[in-house]
Amino acid sequence: MALEGRLATSAAGSNYDRSRLEDLKARDIPEAETVLLASEALLDSMMSELAAVAPSQALEHQAYLHLDRVFVGAAAMRNRFASASRPGAFRDRLYKRTFEDFFEQLGANDPATAFNDYFLNDEIYEDAREAAIAFVGMYADKPKDLGRMAARRAQDLAVAATNQMGRPFAQARNPAAFQSAVARYAGIVFWVLRVIEAAPDANSNNLNPLRNMVFDHAENVLCTMPDDEFSGAIVDTLAISVVVHMSNHPDLDRRETWLRREDLTPAARAFAAWSRGPSSPEDLALAEHLFVEAARPRLHTHAQRHGFGRALRMLDLAAATLLTEAPQEICRLDRLWEGVSPAFAEYGHSPHRPNQVIAATKGDADAVEYVKQDAFLGGGFLASVL
Repeated sequence: MALEGRLATSAAGSNYDRSRLEDLKARDIPEAETVLLASEALLDSMMSELAAVAPSQALEHQAYLHLDRVFVGAAAMRNRFASASRPGAFRDRLYKRTFEDFFEQLGANDPATAFNDYFLNDEIYEDAREAAIAFVGMYADKPKDLGRMAARRAQDLAVAATNQMGRPFAQARNPAAFQSAVARYAGIVFWVLRVIEAAPDANSNNLNPLRNMVFDHAENVLCTMPDDEFSGAIVDTLAISVVVHMSNHPDLDRRETWLRREDLTPAARAFAAWSRGPSSPEDLALAEHLFVEAARPRLHTHAQRHGFGRALRMLDLAAATLLTEAPQEICRLDRLWEGVSPAFAEYGHSPHRPNQVIAATKGDADAVEYVKQDAFLGGGFLASVL
């Protein structure tokens, strides 16, 4: 499988499922994976039995509130129940509740008011995934309307955020409103991307106009959002998700452009650079520079912790790309990490994980196993190509 396909597989993996399994393993529960899979199968069976007796017509509002009280992880469970239910007003109401809750949380229904409230929630991305699944479920019998309706639902927040960010000296005059607008903007862009990926015809050219819209808005966010200790996680998640999506649509791929756009954040440019094989020595030198620039620890203690995670994720991506696209350049990984590791050492970060990544690309069997089993690296890019 080409790296592009593996990138998609890696990015689409469920962190939620993996974290539960890793938690069971960490507590030395025997046969943890078998128990988890059996539990999931039992839950599916229970949902199917419950859906079989559920009505197809809509219920009173109070009845849905009672249902919500029994759902643990409401959005995911509500989607699971809806997908098992018969088509009709009951199922549509379940789906609608999920994505309307997301829009309310994001402030998409009244952006101007929402911008007055502080907003910085990187968990919004997991909520966006479930909201996208629900939105696609709502339009299961009207797939041609999906792209148009998704764009319409995102429009108000995107326009309001763009206007807020475009005011003269917006960040200096009202930093809280500026930050809130950009973070919410990033959330709605990510939601549209997840709608595309959840669509039945996700690889169809019919969704290309929506893809280009996502890329345009992502560029607006990544040119505007401060890459600081507070926003770094949101910047990274949006950037790498869009870059991975581009890698699977060569006719729409903007990574070459992103690599050279100096108005984009260094992280966005670095992810674009290291998700594609080096096309020239100049590109490779630029990719190395961007790696160091994006991974450099900030002075704030929270930021330097995030910076180490970002550096490790970029090393993971670079390792996967070089291993599959340019194995003769694997030796560059040592130099990449040497360029940032002394700064992280000051904060007490262990070099064990990065060393295991580099060793795995050189065929060390123990390191390969470590990368595949590690809670952070196991769902990453290198693990998907080893």
